[in-house]
Amino acid sequence: MSTEAPVATALPPVVDKNTWSQALAQLRAREKAATRELDAIAAERRRLPMVELPEYTLVGAEGSVKLADVFRGRSQLIVYNHMWTDGADWQCGGCTGFTSQFTRLEFLDNYDARFVIVTNGPIEEALAYREKVGNKMEWYSSAGSSFGSDVDAAPGEGFAVNVFLRDGDTVYRTWHTNGRGTEQLSHSFALIDLLPWGRQEEWQDSPAGWPSRPTYSGWLDSPDVARAYGPEHFVATRTIAAPPAQVFALLADPARHHETEPGDWVRDAVDPKPITGAGQMFEMNMFFDKAGGHYVTHNLVNVFEQDRAIGWLTGSLDESGQHQPGGWNWRYDLRPVGTGTEVTLTYDWSATPQSFRDEIGGMPPFGESYLTESLATLERSVTQ
Repeated sequence: MSTEAPVATALPPVVDKNTWSQALAQLRAREKAATRELDAIAAERRRLPMVELPEYTLVGAEGSVKLADVFRGRSQLIVYNHMWTDGADWQCGGCTGFTSQFTRLEFLDNYDARFVIVTNGPIEEALAYREKVGNKMEWYSSAGSSFGSDVDAAPGEGFAVNVFLRDGDTVYRTWHTNGRGTEQLSHSFALIDLLPWGRQEEWQDSPAGWPSRPTYSGWLDSPDVARAYGPEHFVATRTIAAPPAQVFALLADPARHHETEPGDWVRDAVDPKPITGAGQMFEMNMFFDKAGGHYVTHNLVNVFEQDRAIGWLTGSLDESGQHQPGGWNWRYDLRPVGTGTEVTLTYDWSATPQSFRDEIGGMPPFGESYLTESLATLERSVTQ
């Protein structure tokens, strides 16, 4: 998923305005016919019968809740049944991307309706994932009931959209779709289909020379969605079998910062002088191919609490020698736990300018696991 756009080798023919207007009028007739057909389909949908459902108990952010209460007093409910794999770092990219579109759903109040997500995963994992990818919808778990299976979205199976009607405490199922049937809920495909080259997927009927690539390869994957909509910071915690003073000593020594590096970015300190207080600046030799290979960072210490916390703003120097923050910062918080230390590492990139994000292909330049691996490397360095 999320590959670079293919290159076109052909363009639409160039004609005069009258010829173009005639061709557009012919297409417009088909577009209007399709609109009228969709109106007729919607009319038939409103005449569908419905099936009464048994009472289900789901789990939301505030605990157990009956399906009838998920309506929150409304009469109608749309449910997106989100695919789920227990324990996975990233869930279905299609489901994640699709539901990321729905950031403002208050308009449904005027139609006596709600739109929520239900997944078969544990609610704790589901809510953490919601936060991770910046999803704005309300999530529920059906892990403790047969609800998912009963509405054609069983554990380990695909996604679905289901619609329900409530009459008092009784809930009825009125409509269901899956696969490409969910496209009618998406504004992204509607926008893309207006473009001259369309979705640029190999299954589409397009003229010769139109850009084409494998199906789904242009879609945003779950990590892409998280970078675009999720909170702009990562946090990782690890308990290290060493006292806070020992851990802090390494973190306050730029000459040893490469000992926290799980990869090959951090090389060595330009000036290996230890950090002794806030306001101090230290320089590090770095390597990152998307930043041109070798480069130097100028890090301004903005947090210094002996044996408790240390952090710095990464940036560069302007022509006058003043520190210019790049928009991201690192912070370590240390808390004694028995004879060891609980270390919390926070990486925050929320102030990074869009121009730099575009230059390196998006922020952050690594995944959340980088912090976990960094703390594991720190532990090995401190305890060896």
